[in-house]
Amino acid sequence: MASKPIPPRRTSTSMAGLGRLRASHLPPIPETRPYTHRRATTSIPLAATSKPQRTSKTSQKLVVLPSDVQVQPLPPSREPQVDGGEGPSGLSGDHRSEGERMSKEQRQRSGYKRLTAYCIAESFRMKLLTAFLKREHGVAPRVFDEAVYAVYHLPLLPGYGQNVNIRSSPAVKSPGGKSILSKMSEAEEYGYDGTYFAPGSPSNPYSFEGGGYISSSPPTSRKPHRRVPQVRHQSDPDHWQMGDDGDIADVVFFDYGVVVFFGLDETQEQDILEDLYNAGVLQGRRSEDDWEMEECHYEVGYCTIQHQHLLTPPRLKHDPSAPSPRIYNDFFTFKSSSHLLKLSLAHALAQSTLLAHYETIAQVVLAAPSVTALPKQLAHSGELKLRRGEALKLTGRLFKLRRDVNLVSNVLDTPELFWSEASLKSLYDATRDYFELEPRVQVLNERLGVASDLLDIIHEHLNNGAMMRITWIIIWLIVVACLVDLGEVLARLVVHFAQPGGKGALQALQATSVHDATVALEKLMLIAQASDDHSFIFVPSTIMDSEDILADSFSIMGETRADPSEAGIVRYGSLTLRVASKEGKANTLLADAVFSPSLFLAEQIQTGKVDLKGKTVLELGSGAALPLLLSATIESHPLLITLTDYPDETIISILHQNLASSREQIKPGCSINAVGYAWGTDVSPLLSLVPEGYDVLVLSDLLHFDSSHSDILSTVTRTLKRSPDAWVYLAAGLYTHKSVREAFLKAGEEAGLEWTSIENDGVWKGETRVASDGEAWTQEDLNARKANVVAWIGRWR
Repeated sequence: MASKPIPPRRTSTSMAGLGRLRASHLPPIPETRPYTHRRATTSIPLAATSKPQRTSKTSQKLVVLPSDVQVQPLPPSREPQVDGGEGPSGLSGDHRSEGERMSKEQRQRSGYKRLTAYCIAESFRMKLLTAFLKREHGVAPRVFDEAVYAVYHLPLLPGYGQNVNIRSSPAVKSPGGKSILSKMSEAEEYGYDGTYFAPGSPSNPYSFEGGGYISSSPPTSRKPHRRVPQVRHQSDPDHWQMGDDGDIADVVFFDYGVVVFFGLDETQEQDILEDLYNAGVLQGRRSEDDWEMEECHYEVGYCTIQHQHLLTPPRLKHDPSAPSPRIYNDFFTFKSSSHLLKLSLAHALAQSTLLAHYETIAQVVLAAPSVTALPKQLAHSGELKLRRGEALKLTGRLFKLRRDVNLVSNVLDTPELFWSEASLKSLYDATRDYFELEPRVQVLNERLGVASDLLDIIHEHLNNGAMMRITWIIIWLIVVACLVDLGEVLARLVVHFAQPGGKGALQALQATSVHDATVALEKLMLIAQASDDHSFIFVPSTIMDSEDILADSFSIMGETRADPSEAGIVRYGSLTLRVASKEGKANTLLADAVFSPSLFLAEQIQTGKVDLKGKTVLELGSGAALPLLLSATIESHPLLITLTDYPDETIISILHQNLASSREQIKPGCSINAVGYAWGTDVSPLLSLVPEGYDVLVLSDLLHFDSSHSDILSTVTRTLKRSPDAWVYLAAGLYTHKSVREAFLKAGEEAGLEWTSIENDGVWKGETRVASDGEAWTQEDLNARKANVVAWIGRWR
């Protein structure tokens, strides 16, 4: 039905974000606001790049909406057949209505009612929206799950507020004395029964007859009937026309930012959208260029019955001969006008519009030049001009889109309405089928999946490039470290040669064998492996000077071998001890030297800070056994000492030699024995003399290899006496990485020990007659050794 031209009205200033002027089509009313200009309405601009479209836009797809079982032939069309046969959808030209034959532009010019959906924001503030519609638009919105349904009475009038464009005309009552809203409430509360709608009044366009949109055949059988003749009155001959809802329009607002309009022209739709923006209803408002829009048309099959009295309005009666309710070529044909029908259709249409928005985003992201160029760059050059940050941003955008489609949005969800009103779901499903929601979601996920595969390749390429850079950095750092060490070696050689006796060092260097050089390099590697990250640990030169990682190298070159006969001998006061040779297990287990923690413990025992008088003491990893052999020579000596080390013939032999050479100095009443023992094994040989356990355990410089921590603690917990007076003495060098030390302490706490740190002032107070390999150590050397140690005492919790 063609619309009559209506004089334009004056409106408020348009929303700045809409970006276009529109012409109104409302009847003139007394002016209450000043004149403002409006721009002409245009369509929502489309994206420059193409995106996947649903096939029902072009394939003339037919979807029949659920209704009564068809019991009579479809009425013949008044229009000649267009194509002379059946269309691609199976609907022949004889059975297509006039509106179904037209294009969208022809329907618009012919006055068919518009059915449109706009996706304009991420969400709506639904409570604020409901209050705004009541207050400013003069409508009585009905709140459903996820939606607000509003009926506008035409013609629309100018709004009262300064930033309000329109408001609804006052509601009119039906001839029965009830308003349309009352009829809608009755239809929801009383007219709906299972899968049936009770027959309504023919005078009410919102009645739910058997020919409605979802009812099925009643228990009584239906008979075929002929076409109902047109009703005649004394007025003009009656005529068939496109169905009319009456002077009303319907708008459905969905909480995920989509609005669906029934029966409004484009200018009125834009006015309502502008009012929503001005009212602050929109959350995450999208720019107008990013809006998504679905545009369809519809008609309702009614016949109009004219009356004699001019003041009595014409009545709308259901037309039983109208075509079956269906969707064809984006044209909806209804047999009745129900707000539940429109709400069901609006749900599907809104989800289709939201999905179209996601399709647009995916197309924009995937069609960007920076993305389309990536496969070509990989194919041609094997390299990518893409930074890691850009790749992560692209991955985040695609993942967010995939999450929105599948997890966050309502595209795949069945609205709550159809769980409570199950008979409406068939209509909703039919509309979803027409808009091809499931196939479009599948295609979108497949496209995003392919893009994700490409991004996985990109990230793998970037990771490989990053690892390559890190590898080269490490290589150059190693080269620099070697050059620095080489420079230090050369500098020491130069200084040593400049001193008296330097020729002897040169001769020793010339006499160095390949085997000795290899042993020195292995020692460097073992010290490096003592840290958890397998890297060299550097400490200040004042601390490490006397225990440099190259000390063995210098001793080989002759720097510390002033007297070759003193090689491998350590002197501490009156004690003379040997260390194992630098080969075999002794070298691997670092048992070929007296390290700083042993010296520190010896000083603590000699100065009385560690009292072992009358105690039973067990040392793990004794090495040269300097601390406990010294404790056996003083007045406050222990009662029993058990020295242990790895059961290697060379190591245990050195331990027995040191015990034998010190036998004369050991005080009477102190019993000492030495045994071979591997940590974590059976402790019964160690407990043969003290079944209840030892009073004191000494752990000196045992934390190099973190893989052995559990075995050490296993031995400690089984051999330490379960007494508050029993304790563990733990000492380690600073060259043992801090994280390794902390890991052992934490493991000990989990085993039931509490640790107390021992204060270390870095000033040597013990025996000053200390020498190694024939070279006497100065006070500064001893201070540096002591400062290079940290120690704890552990007790049972």
